[in-house]
Amino acid sequence: VKTDVQGSQEALVGSLQISKIVTGGGVLPTTPFAIGYNCGTGFTGTVNVTTATPVTVNNIPNGRSCTVSEDTAQLTQSKLIDASFSWLTTGSGVVAPSGAQVIATNTTKSFSVTNATTRNYGTLQITKKLASGFSTSMLTPGAGFSGTWSCAYPTGTVVASGTWTVTGVGTASLTATTGSLSTIPLTSVCSVTENTPSNSLFLDPSYSWKTPTIDPATATVAAGAPASFTVTNTPQQNFGTLQI
Repeated sequence: VKTDVQGSQEALVGSLQISKIVTGGGVLPTTPFAIGYNCGTGFTGTVNVTTATPVTVNNIPNGRSCTVSEDTAQLTQSKLIDASFSWLTTGSGVVAPSGAQVIATNTTKSFSVTNATTRNYGTLQITKKLASGFSTSMLTPGAGFSGTWSCAYPTGTVVASGTWTVTGVGTASLTATTGSLSTIPLTSVCSVTENTPSNSLFLDPSYSWKTPTIDPATATVAAGAPASFTVTNTPQQNFGTLQI
């Protein structure tokens, strides 16, 4: 406390500001993180800090030595916007500056606490089939099928798209024309189309193709297995009439 010549007293205090930083994204600006501070007896506590708004602790006595800390156990999946992000152990809970800061009168000492995230990606698979009871023996050698695929994250924003091709039946080869097959975020929603196959693929010209079946209509990219689609084509034989 400072006393002037008239006898009035002025508290010799300063402030502590705590900021939150998340590198790698995946956190809403309103998500709170509990950060503890310790400026000695009577001046300890925990504040909730977001990446958007630092928190200031006022009226800390001049000369107090302050530190801050974070319990990284709070870095749960629920703090992240979705499963396409996860926390990195390395680079999380890093306090800067690393040492204590001494409070000075009418000044603000600042700390930041940084956590790091990483992005998680999945894969896509398209399988081509003919309906039960039919085989590629009814098709011309090397008969091929093709189509498109697209994955959006979040809903409505395409992050990757491209084409697929396959000779006969089996797993299709995928090519990306937008984005990359290796960077489709988890939780992306994907869909598939097929280019109308030519009836000239049949050895017997009395056959034509029914509308293809694509199952499922959409698939969500998840960890552990590809988002899988099956495109099934059904041949149909066409008959005419004979009048004598």
